[in-house]
Amino acid sequence: MAGTLGMLVVFVFATQSWLLGPGAALVVCLRIVAALAAANLLTITTRVDDVVSAIERGLRPLQWFGVRPDRIGLLAGLTLRSVAALSVIASEVGEAAKARGAQRSVTAFVVPFMIRTLRHADELGEALAARGEGDR
Repeated sequence: MAGTLGMLVVFVFATQSWLLGPGAALVVCLRIVAALAAANLLTITTRVDDVVSAIERGLRPLQWFGVRPDRIGLLAGLTLRSVAALSVIASEVGEAAKARGAQRSVTAFVVPFMIRTLRHADELGEALAARGEGDR
């Protein structure tokens, strides 16, 4: 994961340096790293149920305007759980590619990652449908 973040920061720094200059590029890269670190700290220290409950409580006054806090809380919870699931899938696929000696092959990573991600999305959709989400 740190390697991917490093590649992202290097790419963003190079692009931003070319477009805006090195000072602005450094600020953008530091913001990216700080935002990802804060998000990681939140997900490590806070249960998903607590985040969902806080969102639902915070958005309750917006019900007057047609906002459904339960739906937005469900969206936040699914997003947090999906990011965690995709991280696990990525690490497992990377380890499998490394075990096959194909750690440098983009295809050896992308194809299994996409297949497992789509399978995860199908399972999630089936679970939501069984729960009755999306019925009107």
